[in-house]
Amino acid sequence: MKLISFKDIKAIADKGFFVTLGLALLSLIYPWIYFFFYFNSNEFSLFAMLLPLIGVVFTLALEVFTLYRFAPYALFLGNVSGLAFYIYGMYYYISIVQSAIDAQGLSFAFLFTAILIGLALLISIINVFLSQTKEEKNK
Repeated sequence: MKLISFKDIKAIADKGFFVTLGLALLSLIYPWIYFFFYFNSNEFSLFAMLLPLIGVVFTLALEVFTLYRFAPYALFLGNVSGLAFYIYGMYYYISIVQSAIDAQGLSFAFLFTAILIGLALLISIINVFLSQTKEEKNK
């Protein structure tokens, strides 16, 4: 395995590579936002916070060891598994709001984190189909 050379990033990187790095940044940010909104509440799930971060660590490790092709899959798995635990943690809250026990409606914290997680999931799905490196042209 050859380590990444930062001089050659521009020569080998395609759009998917930069989308992967941007998605990794988003996947680093939204778990902490979730943590600050929901820590010490019944809706908090530690796995919903940790799994996207683990996905980012694996993605960056794959990028460093030039295994670009597998990086979007690591992010996708981290974000999807984090979403599953987020839904599991929020199920009771959503059922309370939908059954009109809580007449206030959905909170800002819920809407904000749901939008961020949904955006990360959507970009993860798109990123799986993007090319990470430029194809070498046949001469």
